[in-house]
Amino acid sequence: MPTLMTGYVIAGAYADKVRRTLFAQTRDLVKSGTLTPQEVARAAGELNRILYEVFVNKLKTDKGDVVMVNIEYNIEDNRIVWNYDKLEVRVWRRERDDVVARALSEVKMVARELAVRVIQFEVARIGETEGGDIVYSLKLAGKEVGAFLLTPLDEDKAVVRGAVLEPTPLLLKRQLIDIQPPVDDFIAKNIGAIMAKATNVEIGEADKAIREIKALVEALKKPAVTPLEEEEES
Repeated sequence: MPTLMTGYVIAGAYADKVRRTLFAQTRDLVKSGTLTPQEVARAAGELNRILYEVFVNKLKTDKGDVVMVNIEYNIEDNRIVWNYDKLEVRVWRRERDDVVARALSEVKMVARELAVRVIQFEVARIGETEGGDIVYSLKLAGKEVGAFLLTPLDEDKAVVRGAVLEPTPLLLKRQLIDIQPPVDDFIAKNIGAIMAKATNVEIGEADKAIREIKALVEALKKPAVTPLEEEEES
């Protein structure tokens, strides 16, 4: 099924974007006679009536908000039929200028302090590899933002590495650190100081490191293939 995707558009202009996008997507069908311009206009109007109910009556969006619309459709008997079960919308609200100004003013007052404050990530163990590496997730205000790997060398030494995406992308390359048991408690208490040694990187580099660390745990969740199963597959 083809899909109409508006991309980001201000809420006050979504109707025009839907119409223009649909005409662009069906240009060849109109040229071939499968669809008429009147049918494309009708279908766009039908969808916009549904979106008005969502954005205006239900969500009370402001014209300055940003929205996105995705919906599948099909061509049946020279008509465009929307699959409303597959309708997806997203909304980003525009904040009032006075609210933005107040928040900015409050942050400016503590900006110098924030710039040097150690970020205290929340730590949760999410798995352990066959080699004894311990994998942790890192959260900020309850939101998962990164991953951390600890490789114990002995009771008081370990190698660590990790990465986070927020509040800014950071990459902690392999570091040798002193640890104390219990390890989970030690990491939870000292994660801020450990990650303070990380360097600022592009978001893609941090994301790649996070996925690599998590993949170590995910690999253990996959069922092992028995010799009999291997024989059957071959």
